[in-house]
Amino acid sequence: MKLPWQASPRPAPRLFVAVFEHEHDLLAAAAAARADGYVVHDAWAPHAIHGLDNAMGIQPSRLPWICFGAGAIGLLGALFFEHWTSAVDWAIDVGGKPPSSLAAFLPVAINVMILIAANAVVSGLFALHRLGPGRQARPPVARVTDDRYALALDVAAPRFLPGQARGLMRACHAIDIFTWEAGS
Repeated sequence: MKLPWQASPRPAPRLFVAVFEHEHDLLAAAAAARADGYVVHDAWAPHAIHGLDNAMGIQPSRLPWICFGAGAIGLLGALFFEHWTSAVDWAIDVGGKPPSSLAAFLPVAINVMILIAANAVVSGLFALHRLGPGRQARPPVARVTDDRYALALDVAAPRFLPGQARGLMRACHAIDIFTWEAGS
């Protein structure tokens, strides 16, 4: 049986990679590449960069909806279970208190909601991005984890012109430009 991250290996894309020294150069290059009609495949940086997802044209993630749905299921499930166990299945009169008390059920229900939502978000992250055990990240430049920034354009895109892309990246202060096989 093949696991989701092992299923049907896709051919490694051929990418046009530009390396930058500063994050504002990466942001400018991503925005300029999208404006010129290039397909931005990926970007690498040693830290999160505010606005990079918009510059690359990345759609909003579905993870917040997964978190909300799983949290709602966890909260409602916990409240139902607590009500059923204390008021329906095993109703015990303790000092005249009501068997079904929302105030008493909320702390446990909120903790169950958080637990289920957190597990769903982590599972959703692994499933949506096809991550799994043994999957190794291979950035095009070793220093992108330290002090460099890299932007990859898809070479197979219909509007990709190598000479124009190289000039555009040089205009955005690229310090190195090369073609890279993502699987190598």
